[in-house]
Amino acid sequence: MKPLVVLLVVLLWCLGCRSSTAYGPCIGLNQQPDTALTYEYSARNIFWGLAGAELIYPPIKVLLDENRCPVSRHTRRTL
Repeated sequence: MKPLVVLLVVLLWCLGCRSSTAYGPCIGLNQQPDTALTYEYSARNIFWGLAGAELIYPPIKVLLDENRCPVSRHTRRTL
Protein backbone atom coordinates (compact mmCIF):
# COMPACT_ATOMS: atom_id res chain seq x y z
CA MET A 1 0.00 0.00 0.00
CA LYS A 2 2.80 2.42 0.85
CA PRO A 3 4.50 2.12 -2.59
CA LEU A 4 1.15 2.93 -4.18
CA VAL A 5 0.83 6.09 -2.09
CA VAL A 6 4.38 7.15 -2.99
CA LEU A 7 3.69 6.54 -6.67
CA LEU A 8 0.48 8.56 -6.46
CA VAL A 9 2.26 11.48 -4.77
CA VAL A 10 5.02 11.51 -7.39
CA LEU A 11 2.47 11.33 -10.19
CA LEU A 12 0.43 14.19 -8.77
CA TRP A 13 3.60 16.21 -8.24
CA CYS A 14 4.64 15.75 -11.84
CA LEU A 15 1.20 16.74 -13.07
CA GLY A 16 0.88 19.69 -10.69
CA CYS A 17 4.13 21.51 -11.29
CA ARG A 18 4.68 23.63 -14.29
CA SER A 19 8.11 24.35 -15.62
CA SER A 20 7.24 27.16 -18.01
CA THR A 21 4.56 29.67 -18.93
CA ALA A 22 3.71 31.51 -22.12
CA TYR A 23 6.44 34.04 -21.25
CA GLY A 24 9.26 31.56 -20.71
CA PRO A 25 10.66 28.98 -18.29
CA CYS A 26 10.32 29.13 -14.52
CA ILE A 27 13.50 29.89 -12.59
CA GLY A 28 14.93 28.80 -9.27
CA LEU A 29 16.72 30.46 -6.38
CA ASN A 30 20.16 30.72 -7.94
CA GLN A 31 19.11 31.74 -11.43
CA GLN A 32 19.09 35.32 -12.67
CA PRO A 33 15.69 36.58 -13.86
CA ASP A 34 15.23 38.15 -17.28
CA THR A 35 14.94 41.90 -16.71
CA ALA A 36 12.24 42.21 -19.39
CA LEU A 37 9.86 39.88 -17.51
CA THR A 38 7.88 40.14 -14.29
CA TYR A 39 8.19 37.05 -12.05
CA GLU A 40 5.95 35.81 -9.26
CA TYR A 41 6.36 32.89 -6.90
CA SER A 42 4.35 29.94 -8.10
CA ALA A 43 2.11 28.86 -5.22
CA ARG A 44 1.13 25.81 -7.25
CA ASN A 45 4.71 24.60 -7.59
CA ILE A 46 5.54 25.35 -3.96
CA PHE A 47 2.41 23.50 -2.77
CA TRP A 48 3.30 20.38 -4.73
CA GLY A 49 6.90 20.58 -3.53
CA LEU A 50 5.70 20.65 0.07
CA ALA A 51 3.13 17.91 -0.59
CA GLY A 52 6.01 15.68 -1.63
CA ALA A 53 8.13 16.61 1.38
CA GLU A 54 8.44 12.97 2.44
CA LEU A 55 10.39 12.39 -0.73
CA ILE A 56 13.69 14.15 -1.25
CA TYR A 57 13.44 15.15 -4.89
CA PRO A 58 10.22 17.26 -5.15
CA PRO A 59 11.10 20.01 -2.64
CA ILE A 60 14.64 20.32 -3.99
CA LYS A 61 13.40 20.46 -7.59
CA VAL A 62 10.86 23.17 -6.79
CA LEU A 63 13.23 25.35 -4.75
CA LEU A 64 16.19 25.11 -7.09
CA ASP A 65 14.44 25.02 -10.44
CA GLU A 66 10.82 26.10 -10.52
CA ASN A 67 9.75 28.46 -7.73
CA ARG A 68 9.37 31.71 -9.74
CA CYS A 69 7.50 31.83 -13.04
CA PRO A 70 7.23 34.73 -15.49
CA VAL A 71 3.75 36.23 -15.57
CA SER A 72 4.09 39.25 -17.88
CA ARG A 73 6.46 41.39 -19.91
CA HIS A 74 7.50 44.86 -18.83
CA THR A 75 6.02 47.50 -21.07
CA ARG A 76 8.17 50.38 -22.16
CA ARG A 77 6.44 53.69 -22.54
CA THR A 78 7.67 56.02 -25.21
CA LEU A 79 7.03 59.73 -25.15
